[in-house]
Amino acid sequence: MTGKLTELLKEELVIAMGCTEPLALAYAGSLARHHLKEKPKRVILECSTNIFKNVRCVSLPLKSDLKGVKASCLLGVFGGNHEKGFACVDHVDKKYDDEIKQFIEAGLIEVNYIQSPEKLYINLTLIAKDTVSVEIQKRHLNVTKITKNEKIIYQNNTEKEEKRDLSEILKFKNIYEFAKNVDLSQLEAIIKMQYDYNYAISKKGLTDAKGVEIGKIILANDSTVWGKVKAYTASGCEARMCGSLLPVVINSGSGNQGLSSSVPIIVYGKEKQLPKTKIYRALIFSNLLTIKQKVGIGSLSAYCGIVASSGSAGAALTYLSGGTYQQIVMSMKNYLANVPGIICDGAKASCAAKLATSLDGAILGHLLAMNNKQYQDDSGIIKQDIDETIDIVIEIANLGMKKTDETIIKNIIK
Repeated sequence: MTGKLTELLKEELVIAMGCTEPLALAYAGSLARHHLKEKPKRVILECSTNIFKNVRCVSLPLKSDLKGVKASCLLGVFGGNHEKGFACVDHVDKKYDDEIKQFIEAGLIEVNYIQSPEKLYINLTLIAKDTVSVEIQKRHLNVTKITKNEKIIYQNNTEKEEKRDLSEILKFKNIYEFAKNVDLSQLEAIIKMQYDYNYAISKKGLTDAKGVEIGKIILANDSTVWGKVKAYTASGCEARMCGSLLPVVINSGSGNQGLSSSVPIIVYGKEKQLPKTKIYRALIFSNLLTIKQKVGIGSLSAYCGIVASSGSAGAALTYLSGGTYQQIVMSMKNYLANVPGIICDGAKASCAAKLATSLDGAILGHLLAMNNKQYQDDSGIIKQDIDETIDIVIEIANLGMKKTDETIIKNIIK
C-alpha cells in the first residue's frame, strides 16, 4: 500500500504552467507538429464539449491576449515543445500572436465539438504534405493514438487499459495512517516543490491587478488567519486563471485543485509557526484525499473539482491542528453536509470565488470538529462510514450531474 500511495502522489503532483485544458490542446498540437515535421496548411480539431467549457474563458500563460480552443492548439503547433509536458508552452511569448491570429482569420483551423463518452477527449489533425493526428483521452497528457497518413504509429488501447481500482488503497483510514507514518524522505522533493511553488503564486496573486483582485478584498475585510487562508488560496487561483507565468504543482490534472489542496495548509502552518515536517504530512494527507475523490469523479465533470480539494484541505487542517482521527472524519462529514457540490461552468477567474466559498465551508467543518461537533449520521447523504459518504458524493458527481453538465454546456455553446 505504501508504495502505491507514494507512486500516486508522484504521478498526480506535477508542475503545470497555466490551466491544464488549454495546455492539453497545446501539447497535442506540439506533438502532432513534431511528427508532421513542417508547418501545417490546415488544422482540424475534434474535442469533447467539456474541453471547450474549460478552455473558452481562461487566459493562456503568456504575455498575450490570446485565449480559446483555436489559439491553444495553434500555440502548441507553432511554438510548443511536447517534451516538456504541462510546461510545453512556458517559453512561448507574443512573437507567435500574429501568426496564430492570421491562421485563425484565414479559416485554416476547423473545430468540431462532439458528445464523447470520455469527458476529456481531443483528436487534433495537422495537414500539410503529410497528415498527422494525435488523440488524447481521459487524462490531459494521456496520448491514446498517433496516426501518420492514416497509419497508426503509436497506440495505447484505453479499452484494454487496466482500471485504476484504488478503492481499497485509498480508504480514508489508510490515507491518514500513510500521512502520519510515511518516511518523508520518499516524498519531500515533490511536497517541498508544491509548498514553494503554490505559495509563491498565491503570494504574487495578492499584489497583481488580475481579475477582481479577490484576495485583496478578502484581506481588507478579514485579516484573521482564516481570512489569510482564503485570500492567499483564492489569489493563486485568480492569478493562474488570468494568465500568470508562475508554475503550479497540480493535483489530479488541475492547478486549482493543487492550490486548494495545499495553500490553506501552508498559510495556516506558517501563521501558526508549525514545523515544516508537520505541514508536509498534512499536505500528503490533503493531496491523497483529493486524489481519492478525483479518481472516482474523473478529470472533468459538472462537479467543481475545487469543492473536492477544499474539503480535503479542511480535513487536513484538523490533522494539522492535532485533531484526533475521529475529529478529522467529523471535519470531512461537516463539510459534505454543507457543501456537497458546486457546478463547474468552465475554468475562469471566478473559480477563485468558488474556491473562497468552498474554503468557508471547509473552515467551518474544521472548527465544528475541533469542538467535537458533527452533523448527525444518516441525515441527508451523510453516512456513518466516511468512505461510503464520499462514494455517494462521487456518484452524484458522475451520474447525478450528467444532465446538469449537458445543460451547462448547451447554454455556453449557443
